[in-house]
Amino acid sequence: FSYWTNYNYKSPILFAASMQFIGNLMYATAYTYKSMSMCLIGRAIAGIGSPRIINRRCVADITPFSLRTASSAAFGLATALGSAMGPGLAIILDF
Repeated sequence: FSYWTNYNYKSPILFAASMQFIGNLMYATAYTYKSMSMCLIGRAIAGIGSPRIINRRCVADITPFSLRTASSAAFGLATALGSAMGPGLAIILDF
């Protein structure tokens, strides 16, 4: 993604988000089909489509040097909150 983001951010982010969606969809439906290979392939595709790297580079390129640490920390906080709240939200939605 690094070379691709030298020119613009829109195309790589859309590609990464599409791959993330397809991978997670495969990962989610693997249980229905009882397919471990579908589960692993879905996780691999979701990993390829992880747009975090692109977003971090965008933050580094757009923000001024004096705000870069705070911006990167805010992005990390949002990622950590999403990871921490995901299982709890799944439990709530399961009822």
